[in-house]
Amino acid sequence: MSTVETRGGRLKEGRQASNKAPEEIALEINQSVHTYIKWEANQTQPKTLDQVSAVCKATGITPNYYIDGPSLPNDLLDDEATLVSAYRALPDNLKESFLQIITASSMNCSKSDSSDS
Repeated sequence: MSTVETRGGRLKEGRQASNKAPEEIALEINQSVHTYIKWEANQTQPKTLDQVSAVCKATGITPNYYIDGPSLPNDLLDDEATLVSAYRALPDNLKESFLQIITASSMNCSKSDSSDS
């Protein structure tokens, strides 16, 4: 499971991207380190909108991203949305290979289409 699939994982992702320790976030949001670590571990969640707002600000993520996770554009076709979802579900070490396969396949299709003309 990718860390961004859970609210706690999204907090951790934001905190790490901000180069902050859990202790720093806890201090910024006026919570105990124990409480914040439980949020990251998905053992508990912030109880109020003020807590959600504060932790999102401290970790550099938006409340929408915290609550809903990554969103897809509304104009994607079903097949496109399936590809994006499949990509997002991959472990990080496989994402580059996936992109290379898709890119190579689309280049081959483009060459075939232009030679048919």
